[in-house]
Amino acid sequence: RIVTTTDGIALDAFDVRAGTGGRLAKSRWREARRSLCEVLSGRRSVPELLAQRAAAPGFAKALPAVPTRVTVDNRASGRFSVVDFRAEDRLGLLHDAARALAAEGLEIGLARINTEANSAVDSFYVTRGGGKLTGAEVERKLTPSSRAMFTRRTAW
Repeated sequence: RIVTTTDGIALDAFDVRAGTGGRLAKSRWREARRSLCEVLSGRRSVPELLAQRAAAPGFAKALPAVPTRVTVDNRASGRFSVVDFRAEDRLGLLHDAARALAAEGLEIGLARINTEANSAVDSFYVTRGGGKLTGAEVERKLTPSSRAMFTRRTAW
């Protein structure tokens, strides 16, 4: 869940579970906190951290392919345009999605992030300049760049 405060700060809240559905080990939480602090302090960049994680032995898994689908819906919300992404989940996907939306000049007001097996199903409630997206031209322009962000295997 992402919420932006009136002073422009984005707050992200995640519900995270272990692969078995239970709690994560404390060592995993400590590692996540350490990595977050390194990025926030400027000691490491997000792409650098993601590249290191992707290179870890045993990281890649053979799973079925998930076709990428991007849609823009102006009817689902009175205030926002809703950009729905469905793509094959991978390390750094959420980072790349946020970059793709920012590159389009969009502001994220709310996000719903969900992963089912190896399929990411994410919805971003966005505005441009405080208003909803307008016209079919915007959807055509948004979709190809976002699709490219979601389908690329190497973001670095």
